[in-house]
Amino acid sequence: MSIGLNTKSKLITTKEVAEILNISETGVRRLINGCKIRFYKVGRNIRFDIKDIEKYLEQISVEPVDFT
Repeated sequence: MSIGLNTKSKLITTKEVAEILNISETGVRRLINGCKIRFYKVGRNIRFDIKDIEKYLEQISVEPVDFT
């Protein structure tokens, strides 16, 4: 079974995700519990692929509305 991991992918910690999203680590855990962001279990540790965080940011972005 081939996983096909890209060698340029970077796994980051909950703390790093919190810093990127400018939220608390508790907020990141809420996103995990709500199945809002993809994560990986490495032993007892939770890790995130930076590309998944970028995708999440794209999904939650709101397009501006032109009222003119």
